[in-house]
Amino acid sequence: MKNITSLRANYGDQKLEIVDLKGDPISFFKVWLNQAIEKKIVQANAMTLSTYSKDKGVSSRIVLLKEVIGRKFIFYTNYLSTKGLNIEEDNRVSLNFFWVDQFRQVNISGVARKLSAEKSDEYFKSRPLESQSASIASKQSGKLDSREGFIREFKKILSQKVLERPDHWGGYEIEATSIEFWQGRKNRMHDRVVCDFIEQDRWNIFRKYP
Repeated sequence: MKNITSLRANYGDQKLEIVDLKGDPISFFKVWLNQAIEKKIVQANAMTLSTYSKDKGVSSRIVLLKEVIGRKFIFYTNYLSTKGLNIEEDNRVSLNFFWVDQFRQVNISGVARKLSAEKSDEYFKSRPLESQSASIASKQSGKLDSREGFIREFKKILSQKVLERPDHWGGYEIEATSIEFWQGRKNRMHDRVVCDFIEQDRWNIFRKYP
């Protein structure tokens, strides 16, 4: 492995002020996300989801944000996957967005709950048929003895043309309890603004040391 101890990025001059949020971290998050999309950052809606289980501790993986409704951040997955089983055990989770080209991070803590079957059905039907087929065929996180067998099952399901959402697949909403915005700046003098939810539309907003 190459020596990585001296790898450093020269962060920009962009700053983050509390007043920029206008007391509404959800709307401000959407501004940052839209800016990342406009910059054509690949998978700007990609977020790291961290979950916890008593037996194996914390685990993290990348999932895709599909919608933001109020304080709720929505994604879809297999309910029997590692993340799904972890959420079933402990529904306190965290999300992290990292837009490296803009030297920005957003870290969100919250509580995960399953979406309604109707909402999950609606999104499932909007997906390409190939994605629907893969969701049905995959026993996500389970041991796979034969990729060839998995592909055969995928093609068999795909040939049906019209598919129904399986019970083991659907959406989660993460209701945010805390949101932290991080803006990288020169000399590691980064800006960090934390928003802790109080009630209704009220947040406790303050700075942290970088």
